[in-house]
Amino acid sequence: MTLHLPIPGVPEVKSEANGPTAPMAGVRRDGVRFGAYYRQAAQFVAAHQEADQEADQGVGNSTATHRVLDGMLAHLARPLLCVIPGQAEAERVARILVIGDSHANIFQGAGSHYHSNSHSGASERRCGYSNFKTCIATGASSHGLANPNSASRAGATFSSCMRALKRNGTEVDYVALMLGEVDVRFVSAMRKKSSGVSMLEQLRESRARLFRYLEEQVAGVHGFKMSQVIVMGASLLCPTEGTRRADLYVGGEKFDTSHATLRYNELLSEWCLERGCRFANPMDDLLDLSTGRVHSYFWSDPLEMHCSVRPYFFWTRAIKEAAAGELSWCS
Repeated sequence: MTLHLPIPGVPEVKSEANGPTAPMAGVRRDGVRFGAYYRQAAQFVAAHQEADQEADQGVGNSTATHRVLDGMLAHLARPLLCVIPGQAEAERVARILVIGDSHANIFQGAGSHYHSNSHSGASERRCGYSNFKTCIATGASSHGLANPNSASRAGATFSSCMRALKRNGTEVDYVALMLGEVDVRFVSAMRKKSSGVSMLEQLRESRARLFRYLEEQVAGVHGFKMSQVIVMGASLLCPTEGTRRADLYVGGEKFDTSHATLRYNELLSEWCLERGCRFANPMDDLLDLSTGRVHSYFWSDPLEMHCSVRPYFFWTRAIKEAAAGELSWCS
C-alpha cells in the first residue's frame, strides 16, 4: 500500500517543538502499544465526526480511523535511531545491517518513505534517510542457510554483504537477521508431511540451523559480537487475495501458520537469552488478539502476504527495545 503525506482529512503533523496537533497530543513513542494508538485515533474520529461529516461524506469510521492512524504513524516514525553517546561523544545515527528474506524489505521501502526529505527535519537529513542497510535473499529460510545449493543462496548472499561493508570500511552497530517465515509456512510443514516429525521438532531444527549460522558465520567468520546480533521475530502473514486467512494446506491438511509463527518466535527468544544476542519482536502490536491474525489495519491494498508499510514504526521500536538502552530516538 502506498501512503501519501500529507494524508487527506488528517491535520498536518507538527513536531512536539511546534506544538502537536490534536490527534498527536500526548502521544508517546515508547511504552504504548498499537491498541492504545488505535483507540486514540478512533476517539478523535468520533469527537470530530459531526464537524467533519461533510468532508468525510461516504467515509466509514474505520476508514477515517485508519487515516488518522496513518498521520500518527508518520509522526511516530519520523526520528531515526541514534546510538546513545558517551561523555565525550556526539549523538550519531545508528547503523544497522538487516539481512533476511523478502519481509525485510519493509526496512528499505518504508524507511525511505518515512524519512524522505519532504518531511524530515534538518537533523534527520544530517543523519541520512534511514538507519537500515538491507540485504535480501527472497525465499530464504533458516534451513537453507548452510546449503550452498539452496535456491535463495541466502548464506552466500548475506556473507557477501557483510564482506562488502567491511571492505568499504563501513562500521555497523548491529546486524539484524529476519528469517523464519518460510521455515514456518513451507519448509517445516513439508518436512512434517514427508517425514512424520512433529512441527515443533521441525521448528527447533530450524532454530538450531539459524543459530549455527549466527555463531559460525556472523560471529566466527565476520567478527560481530553476539551482543551486536538482533534476531528478528519471524513475520506473521497478512491475507492474500482470495482468502481472509493465512493458513497453509499441505496434502489437504491445514496448518495454522500464525500459531506456528508465534511458537517459533518463542523458541528464538529462549535461545537469544541463553546465547547473548538480542531479540526484537513487535507481535504484541501487530497481532489482533480477537482473531489471532495480523490486525486488518496492517493489511496491504491489494491484499498481499507481506502486509503494508504500516508496521515499520513497530519493527523499528522493537529494535530499539531489543538494544536495551543502547539506542535512543535521534533528537
